[in-house]
Amino acid sequence: MVYGASHSTGDEVPYKNERSSLLSSPTKIVVNDEELYDNGSKRIPNQRYFIAFLIWFALFIVYMLRVNLSVAIIPMTKQYGWPSGTEGLVLSSFFWGYLVTQLPGGWFATHFGGKYALAFAVLGASIFTAVLPLVSNIFALLIVVRVLTGVCEAPCYPTVAALLSRWFTPEERSSIIATTYSGAYVGTILSMLVTPIIIDRWGWPVVFYSNAALGGVWTVAWVIFGSSSAADSRFLTLREIEHIQSTMVPPQPQEHVPWRKLFTSAPVWAIIINGFCANWSFYILLTWLPTYMKDELGFNLQTAGFLSEAPYVAAFFTVIIAGFVTDFAVHRGVRPIIMRKLHQTIGIIVPAVL
Repeated sequence: MVYGASHSTGDEVPYKNERSSLLSSPTKIVVNDEELYDNGSKRIPNQRYFIAFLIWFALFIVYMLRVNLSVAIIPMTKQYGWPSGTEGLVLSSFFWGYLVTQLPGGWFATHFGGKYALAFAVLGASIFTAVLPLVSNIFALLIVVRVLTGVCEAPCYPTVAALLSRWFTPEERSSIIATTYSGAYVGTILSMLVTPIIIDRWGWPVVFYSNAALGGVWTVAWVIFGSSSAADSRFLTLREIEHIQSTMVPPQPQEHVPWRKLFTSAPVWAIIINGFCANWSFYILLTWLPTYMKDELGFNLQTAGFLSEAPYVAAFFTVIIAGFVTDFAVHRGVRPIIMRKLHQTIGIIVPAVL
């Protein structure tokens, strides 16, 4: 997760098929006090918040799919007799794939729409998660499956950034981004809490099957109700269309990515270094804390899982509060860059000191 990138929401490049006005949507018909399109499909009040909830749920699921192995690796290591070095190889393999498709995933979502990019991320990761127990006795295949899970999940955050930029006005974005991204922390918390219980009652393979099934259900809901932008939605009310259009800044077309300017830009490198430092501590805790609690501190599996969720409970509340504080300050004249630098500085220095 590159925290500094969460505010760079891809406004600069429009979707290639997003050229028509939002107000060119079908005509409203009122039947039994419900707003309908002229084709009879229902409009959903506050559709953009429903979209935010679905995106929140997507991050909830992908983090369950990401974290479950951090707990399940304990009984798997015992079953297969893996040495500690092998355990580290299995846990790290997800990130090999995760590195590969971040930029391509973001490019695809920005140019062609985030709906199917996000569906690919969640469904692909769910499929490979379901396959993992079936190949776990063949070490090479286990690594390949985990790498492919990372490949599928990598477009998730760039896609979410592109989606939110096309659904929410600039004044809403800090709080919406913070609230939506909190789904990752809730998914981590629940995974740390529930995974040991599932393992004790039904065995570790059920962890992967159940998480994958949840991802499949979400994908069906997203394909039905999700859309790449407000302009593409079949469910917006006219009031919400007017609200979004009245405050949304039209995206400016950009034919080519200025790669040289990007990689010679001091702010870009500041964000990259910040993301590296933040992710270093974040993923060490995410990947190794349950094992450390079990092997080094002697806690049983359920207690290790319960204690490992503590940092993410705190992060859940902190990220939401920070988002609303940022919106509050910006509305009162504080420059957004000041608030972003403040939060990033606190987020790096305080954990390092602790």
